[in-house]
Amino acid sequence: MATRTVNTVTASATTESAESPLDYKSGLFSYRLSLSLLKTMLKNNIITETDYNKCRNTFAQKHGISLCSIFA
Repeated sequence: MATRTVNTVTASATTESAESPLDYKSGLFSYRLSLSLLKTMLKNNIITETDYNKCRNTFAQKHGISLCSIFA
């Protein structure tokens, strides 16, 4: 008897609905660290307020942090 190979999936059929808390915590730490560097650059007039906001939004998206969050 042969193994049936029709309609097989090579990847997981389900998606992960949520990241682990450790991943979120790590992303939050990286985001806050990035923000502290940006704030220093803004304070020293290396970047403008517009640049700061663009970078903040990019970092939030990259690290999975909502800008509506209390951490943003």
